[in-house]
Amino acid sequence: MKIYHKYLSLFAGLYGCHVIIMITFLMMSQTAMAGPNALSGCALDMDYSTHDYDIFISEKDIESQITARASDDITIAVVAQNVSDLDTFQVEVNYDSSLIAFIQGVKSDNNIDPFLSQHGGNAVGFQAVERQAGTVNIACALTGQDKEQAPEGSGIIALLHFKILNDQHIIHLSLSNVNFLNADFIKDSIINTMDAIISKPYYVKLNAGNGGYTEPSGMVTVPYGDSVTVNIMPDDCHDIANVKINGISRGQLTAHTFEQITRNHYMSVSFSPMIEDLAYNLPDCWKSQYPGIGDDSEDYDRDGYSNYDEFLNHTNPTVIDLPGVYEGYRSSSDDNENLPYHILSTRPTNPRASVGEYFSIDILYKSSENESIDNIDTNFLIHYDSSLISLVNISNQLTGITILEKEGIETPDLSDDDIFTDKVINLRLLTETIHFPARLCTLTYSISTETQENDILGETSMIRFTDISDQQDYIFHGTPATLEIDDFNLDIDADGRIDALSDGLLVMRFLFGLIDQHSDSTITNIVSQSAMRKRSKDIWNYINKGKSKYLDIDGDGQVDSLTDGLLLLRYLFCINKDPSLTQNAISENATRITDTEIVKYIKQYVFN
Repeated sequence: MKIYHKYLSLFAGLYGCHVIIMITFLMMSQTAMAGPNALSGCALDMDYSTHDYDIFISEKDIESQITARASDDITIAVVAQNVSDLDTFQVEVNYDSSLIAFIQGVKSDNNIDPFLSQHGGNAVGFQAVERQAGTVNIACALTGQDKEQAPEGSGIIALLHFKILNDQHIIHLSLSNVNFLNADFIKDSIINTMDAIISKPYYVKLNAGNGGYTEPSGMVTVPYGDSVTVNIMPDDCHDIANVKINGISRGQLTAHTFEQITRNHYMSVSFSPMIEDLAYNLPDCWKSQYPGIGDDSEDYDRDGYSNYDEFLNHTNPTVIDLPGVYEGYRSSSDDNENLPYHILSTRPTNPRASVGEYFSIDILYKSSENESIDNIDTNFLIHYDSSLISLVNISNQLTGITILEKEGIETPDLSDDDIFTDKVINLRLLTETIHFPARLCTLTYSISTETQENDILGETSMIRFTDISDQQDYIFHGTPATLEIDDFNLDIDADGRIDALSDGLLVMRFLFGLIDQHSDSTITNIVSQSAMRKRSKDIWNYINKGKSKYLDIDGDGQVDSLTDGLLLLRYLFCINKDPSLTQNAISENATRITDTEIVKYIKQYVFN
């Protein structure tokens, strides 16, 4: 063992039930103005899964920032850099103990060899002790007098485990009192240090429809305060139709930068086929990809979808598609022998709702070929994301439907391969005869109120289906529903449908001042039986919330029954072309005056 006067003394004492080992550098160690480790460094590496460090001071493989949430456990590495014959070290790591809690420190783990011992030396006296709240003191030394065992270069000298206590935007960790002692007893105080931060993770969720994509795509995690640019790329023969950012339409953007992010953001992009004229024609850019397929109305691969349908469905006209799954299927032109397709879908397919509100969807069941089936016994799962929506009720159950589990936990063997869904509804259908199409049941959900409205405005969430039965006489297909969390839409009574004789008339009555908040009789026979908003007070409050921001249909700065209300009602009655749509319904100061402009505006607040 090295003797005490060589470089340190070890003091062991008892404080309560804790053994405290204190390592101190004695005055007998030599201190030089520019010792062999004066140009060494020390860094905090927040992700040491990559640790091919340079032997000199550099940022290679040093991750100075990570993202983490409250209750997460993290492990960070303390890295010595550019050392010369390192024999002993002392380091302090400082942090806010109200934000993170120190758990323990170790020399190494199964993937990391102790740096001090890499040449066969014996490292003793390792300690990582929180002597006072917010400061961990780390120290260790080699035994013996063999200089060949003292390491050089860079490596991990300690691993520290912490738990995140609070979702703070930024948590700082800093190094101080860093001292390295070499094998010749020379101590250097290290000033070249790299601190680190832990930031709360935010995400940008990107949803691109058929006909294009975004770069990056999917869910992008972004540290607090960082920025990310999203590029929007239409496929060949497609245009960008609309870009929504946090629920607000932004038109035909080709790129957008989310700057200095301090909240979650959501972008949804829709694309439209590049139709060359109003006739039944395919664009040349698409036909050139599939020479010889024939006219637009022909079905080249005889799968039940015309070439034009294949274009609209974004499918390949030379590859046989499954029956009934896409729009435009015609069994008369399907020459392939197929098992029947059983299809689950929802009505509406793209529901929209606001934070704290309810929404309902019908679960629909149909077959691609048969009008009815006898003696069916099948089992479906409905998958959803419980962090955004909560199941409230299951109603309108078809005879033969049994709810096996209302809010089951999604497991690997019961997964829909969507990383966001975590709960399932387990339905069994057992009946002697079922006629298609059929409504199996109605699901009512509520939007989470645990998050601030602005934090999830524009968020989309998928409701998906899987079949877990052992049936071999059909093929299953589930068409997912895409929920959008918005601030306002035209489903005024919240029955899952947008209708002229309910929603349209409610808006008109409101604009004429005919809805009394204190008398439900003013909405009698207008609100549908399945509405979630049934009281006049709720109807009045909902329309009033969106009136000034969303119901100025012609864009003149005013909301009026004989212009905006009339335009909306005509549109909902399927009057969407001039002159019928806009005649005598546009004000003198309107900024939207054509049928194209009016329809485009209203469609932002309509779902199907």
